[in-house]
Amino acid sequence: MHSSPGSDAARSTGKDHRYHSVMSGPPVLKSGGLLGHTRAFADDPLGMFSLLLETFPNEEVVRIRFGPFMDYAVTGAEAARQLMLGGHDHLVRPWFFNRVFKEMSGLNLFTANGEEWSWRRKMIGPAFHSAEIAGMADTMVSIAERVARNWHVGDRIDLTEEMTSLTLEVAGQALFGVDVRADDRGRRLALAFEGMIQWTNYRVERFFSEPVWAPTARAARARRAIGVVGSIAAEAVAERRAQGGEHHDLLQLLLDSRDAETGEPLGDLEVVSEAKAFFFAGHETTSSALSWAWLELARHPDIANALREELTRVLDGRSPELSDLEDLDLTRRIVEESLRLHPPAMVLTRRTHGAVEAGGYRIPRNRGILVLIYAIHRNPKYWDAPHTFDPDRFTPNRSRGRPAHAFLPFGEGPRMCVGSRFAMTEACLILATLAQRWRFEVEEPTEVKPDTRFVLKPARLSATVLGGL
Repeated sequence: MHSSPGSDAARSTGKDHRYHSVMSGPPVLKSGGLLGHTRAFADDPLGMFSLLLETFPNEEVVRIRFGPFMDYAVTGAEAARQLMLGGHDHLVRPWFFNRVFKEMSGLNLFTANGEEWSWRRKMIGPAFHSAEIAGMADTMVSIAERVARNWHVGDRIDLTEEMTSLTLEVAGQALFGVDVRADDRGRRLALAFEGMIQWTNYRVERFFSEPVWAPTARAARARRAIGVVGSIAAEAVAERRAQGGEHHDLLQLLLDSRDAETGEPLGDLEVVSEAKAFFFAGHETTSSALSWAWLELARHPDIANALREELTRVLDGRSPELSDLEDLDLTRRIVEESLRLHPPAMVLTRRTHGAVEAGGYRIPRNRGILVLIYAIHRNPKYWDAPHTFDPDRFTPNRSRGRPAHAFLPFGEGPRMCVGSRFAMTEACLILATLAQRWRFEVEEPTEVKPDTRFVLKPARLSATVLGGL
């Protein structure tokens, strides 16, 4: 972690001679050079988040500079609430990140703004209600059980890769009805997705880079990957429409979505675009949460033992069902604490198209806003020992009095992730399925490095498979 600059007195007040406040706005994190904080954020975003918290502990909004642009970084729960609830109508997704994700998936719920977004949210939101997700619980568990049967005592595996592969398989079944391991179409889908991730990481890491239509070898590979995912999605939609019948997956929920006023369904191209977006972004959150959960359980064997005791008491060796989640309290809290300490979406990016208020300041129009979820999740104003893995902090007694917006793994407000229920259900069921069968010894757990490119994940999680309960 970075140490705060300046004297002890300066640290106690959140001020320092190298930092200054402007009366008309939040304090500014001073920087040198033409690029401002651009390189620091690219090289060590987690360190920058910690530096902002330590330097300005009493502020909820701080200004930081990226080249000639001055953006507003939010590190407090109340300011986040003001923006994502009260200020929602004056915020849009910033053009740069939106442009990158549109290259991948087109116009959909993740990339739309304004009335286009409102219409899509009303159409698609009901598909993710708890009752609809229940139909996919058995698929989540059956895939996790198949993965568990493939492991043997003494196997050396990379848990990050295994969790990514597992959740990718769930997404393939839920969105396209394909097995990404068994058939050719599924394998092509998995390979194409990896190409899309590589391209997105490349683009997001560089403000100046060639677009996807550029005549370069890298862009050509990205176009081929995008084309494969698009063609497979279109095939899945055409096949499902031709088949008819009853299906319990996200693809069917998208096909069944109707406009509340006209009763019109989504068109084929709209279904394909939404399916690509959910496939592209949806499973990464779950794989990240699970990967970090395994690492933290390896670091805290007492919590791992308590988890196994809960699974024995509730499941007694049988497969978990959706109804069991009410009794798997520690399982849920482990997932929540993993999402708090290691939020997959470290930061939400927005841009103002009208003035908004947050943290006691007025933010003008046409300004960039960074809601630093990672910083809010580790802000000592809301969390005791914020850098410690402690699932008990989510018990009712420990949660009393904590601002609701201090925990934002899926965002908040109208643009809260529509798939949050799906992700939490999947993470809890997979953790319960695997943890009652296997334990893992992680290689050098204190030395695991974070990968901060697309989502926050362990860069590599080498582990040995040990016996189960």
